Amino acid sequence: MRTHSATIPAGLPVGDTCVDLLVVGSGTGMAAALAAHESGLSVLIVEKSSYVGGSTARSGG
Repeated sequence: MRTHSATIPAGLPVGDTCVDLLVVGSGTGMAAALAAHESGLSVLIVEKSSYVGGSTARSGG
């Protein structure tokens, strides 16, 4: 299993990346990303916040 983690500053040009599934938002999307990864797909999660979890992380449960 390959694991990649990166924070890219806003406004910085980003190169092309090819993945099987693009997940926008790491809240509920994290479950979809995990299921896809466990099925053998390459996954990229894009999150606008500086922390993982989106609104789900702030909801308190």
